[in-house]
Amino acid sequence: MADKSSTRTKKTVARKKKAMVIVPDPEPTPAINATLEEHAQAIASLQSLPSQLDEIRSLLLNPNQPQVPIDDTGSTDNDSVQETIESLVKNVDDETAQETETDREDLVEILNEHQAVPEFGTSIVPEIAESFNKLARQTASKERMDSWKQTLRIPENCRNLIMPRINSEIWNMLPTRARQTDYQTQHLQQLNSQSLVALSKIAEKLFMSKSVMPTSLCQDLLRMTMDAASLACTLNQEFVTRRKQAIKPSLSKEAALLCNVPASSTIGSEYLFGENLAEQIKANRTAATIIKGPEKRNRYSPYPSQNYRGNLNYNRPSPQYQRGGQRSRPRGHWTPQSSFSRGKPKPFQSRKPTPTRFQRNEIEVVEHAIDTLVNVGAVTQVNSCKDEFISRIFTVPKKDGDPQMFTKIMKPIAAKLRSTNLLSNFYLDDILLFGNKFQECKLNIDKTTQLLESLGFIINYEKSQLIPTKKQEYLGFQYDSNEYCVRLPERKVEKIKSMINKIKTKVECSIQEAAELIGNLIAACPALKYSTLYTRQLESEKTAALQVANGNYSRKFQLSDHAVQDLNWWLLALSSPFNPIRHEKFDYTLTTDASMSGWGAHVGSKSTRGWWSVEEQAFHINTLELLAINNGLLSFFENVSQTQILVRCDNTTAIAYINKFGGCHSAINHRIAKEIWRWCQNRNIWLYASYINTRENVIADAESRKEVDKNDYELDRKSFSYICSNFGMPELDLFASVHTKKCERFFAWFPTPGAEAVDAFTVKWSENFYAFPPFSIMGKVLRKIVNDKATGIVVAPYWEAQSWYPNSNLNGSETFWQGTNLPQDVVNLLKSSCTPSTWKQYHAVIKKWKVFCDTGCVSFHSPSIQDILCFLTKLYNDGGGYVSVNCARSALSIVNQYTWDVDIVLSYIEKLPDNSDLDLRTLSIKLVTLLALASGQRVQTLSLIRVTNIRFSSRGVEIPITDRIKTSRPGKQLVLSLPAFSKDRLCVVK
Repeated sequence: MADKSSTRTKKTVARKKKAMVIVPDPEPTPAINATLEEHAQAIASLQSLPSQLDEIRSLLLNPNQPQVPIDDTGSTDNDSVQETIESLVKNVDDETAQETETDREDLVEILNEHQAVPEFGTSIVPEIAESFNKLARQTASKERMDSWKQTLRIPENCRNLIMPRINSEIWNMLPTRARQTDYQTQHLQQLNSQSLVALSKIAEKLFMSKSVMPTSLCQDLLRMTMDAASLACTLNQEFVTRRKQAIKPSLSKEAALLCNVPASSTIGSEYLFGENLAEQIKANRTAATIIKGPEKRNRYSPYPSQNYRGNLNYNRPSPQYQRGGQRSRPRGHWTPQSSFSRGKPKPFQSRKPTPTRFQRNEIEVVEHAIDTLVNVGAVTQVNSCKDEFISRIFTVPKKDGDPQMFTKIMKPIAAKLRSTNLLSNFYLDDILLFGNKFQECKLNIDKTTQLLESLGFIINYEKSQLIPTKKQEYLGFQYDSNEYCVRLPERKVEKIKSMINKIKTKVECSIQEAAELIGNLIAACPALKYSTLYTRQLESEKTAALQVANGNYSRKFQLSDHAVQDLNWWLLALSSPFNPIRHEKFDYTLTTDASMSGWGAHVGSKSTRGWWSVEEQAFHINTLELLAINNGLLSFFENVSQTQILVRCDNTTAIAYINKFGGCHSAINHRIAKEIWRWCQNRNIWLYASYINTRENVIADAESRKEVDKNDYELDRKSFSYICSNFGMPELDLFASVHTKKCERFFAWFPTPGAEAVDAFTVKWSENFYAFPPFSIMGKVLRKIVNDKATGIVVAPYWEAQSWYPNSNLNGSETFWQGTNLPQDVVNLLKSSCTPSTWKQYHAVIKKWKVFCDTGCVSFHSPSIQDILCFLTKLYNDGGGYVSVNCARSALSIVNQYTWDVDIVLSYIEKLPDNSDLDLRTLSIKLVTLLALASGQRVQTLSLIRVTNIRFSSRGVEIPITDRIKTSRPGKQLVLSLPAFSKDRLCVVK
């Protein structure tokens, strides 16, 4: 043992010699010898200390061992103190001998590292060393510190060096002692920040002086400066961590989790816990609800309070006496309905729960509440007894899970009844039974009550309605099977009206009052159609006020005009509070889609599209999807009412805003959803939005991505204003879109929101219109004006080479225009539709027509179709050929153009037998007729159709015309695209 000791001592001395300076030993003196003796005694005492501690430990671990009695004088009865010490040392030596050499060496090394002398570096300049040693012993004065605050200010671009303040939400709630502790740490962190500012200025000076200093010297100095800054920054983060840990005991569980966030994540922020404290606490609270905590045991579950519902019934059977003690008796009836599983037995209470701690101001409130419960008999004071069970359920709110357990118990009962075709609805202990007839409903009642009683349930006959009726209150609503609607009971109506009138009379209402009103309004929504739409504004304002008040429900705020308007709607709607029970059969299905360039919509066989304005293109895609739904409804259902529409969309946010009547997250999305539902409310239309996969939303998606129509152009405002100043403001724009319309009323080329009609040529034109059509249909426009005898403004280019040039002189046709009552401008346009050589040919025909009209008393300007046919037949019989007759027809068609009634032909075709029963000739005539009507092509085009070029698809048929025709343009050939129609007998494709 001595050898090991000496070896360990040599190792220790050897380790210490690395940091010692050897000097010659002086001559020993008596005083020195005495001091050495004292040191030797002290070392011996220290060496015996471990053995004494081991002895004490053994005595504590073995308290039953015989102990040596000690008398009052301090001496033992049998042995001396020296013998006791020797025995203790011997016991220690025996125990120590069992330790290994390696363990003891490791312990010695650890002790030596804690007590080792620090290793020093090379010496620096004496003057500098003396200054630093002096600064280490001195404390800066307050004046000096104040001067540092002025000179060592944090640079604008070094905000990470600031000393963060505690967030005001936490600071205002901290106790005084925690504030004082943080004040002291703030002072130290502020000094550290100022040292960092000084180091940054030194580094800046070195960087700016790199051109006048040696490169190596500049780099060394800058590196040492940055090392010092790194140490100071590490200390700064340590200050942040220590400050968080110091106030952690004063915080709640959610806020205390923020103290574990690394200090580096909030460096640079003005506040100790970052800028978004509320969001972080909310995230921690959400995470706490996601992660399941340990199961709480030894909790006593009270009996659930009984909540009786239903109407009073004076025609119910006489009450029966309740039977007790039936828990085991109906067990045999439960076996066919369900299966039993053995659970884990819960142990008895092993320890008493710790009492709940309250603040001083809360103790009085709790004591007053307990006294109230005692006075009303809700609780009774009891004395402690054996095997008692103590619970804190009256002071710690928690969910006992009884409703869920009761629901699971009732599931096999409901399944048993429904398996016998008995209709019922279960909600906890309230059951609503249905039947198509009185006897069916009575049978349902009898079997249900019989089953429940056989299973041990006790039916409250006094509060039950056991006689079938067509009006019944259930879960707070009145169900009427006669009118097939849901109503709100009168007592709830009066309660909501009273709450609304109370809030309206106040200039400001409390957040608590608004929250209670919102809860009652939302609870009444199932009984009022569109009512959810008129709760969102009030809910948004309540939420905003609550955020400003930091969660204080007693604070007051003022309702906006929009919220007051919604409350007025509720007062009006509550005068007749009912909501029809809707079926899930939809009359129309609207499919919509939106892209960043435009929108598309599709209903049945009709499709439409539109493009976003510059302002709309900046909206979020969720907003664009809602606008697409709005535009689709306005395009197809402007004149539809009292219907149900299914909206298919591939954006879940838009679907939620439609089905939930808006929302509180986005103001613009809520505004659009509110506009949609108000538009539906005015037409008694009900919407339901559902999701459609993007890959299935082909038509609407394709429409939304089409390029801007080249024909969708407009006249600039300056030119249009000039025209209006000369001709007046028009009332109707014939060729326009939402973005190019010049009048409130307009016609469009395809279904468009706000358009009065689609395709202006299908509507009769009247007075005071405005037309800026494509130049290729200018002749058609002028003929339409003549036929409808309309007047308006037509914008045309100044193209002299065109046949419709308005300033052309048409000789020999003046009699043709007399009596037409057309303005001269229109006459000039019609004259310019043909060349002078053509008018020469027409002049001869017009003369013959004049003679024919005078002879046969036929109206020169308004003849009938029979009169025109007789005239053309006379020309043919007089020797005129095909060219002559066709020229006469063209001349008269300028102001006399008729269209034969297509309905006659279509009605005839619908009455024909199926295609399989038709002969080849009739089937061919039918196909050619439908093809001509559907395509609008000339006979030449139809004659060039080849069977090999016909391509069928799921949407219809495409027929490329490969031969050159009269209307072919260079490099382009005509392709006939015909969609499939809903009527099979009139469908070209089928």
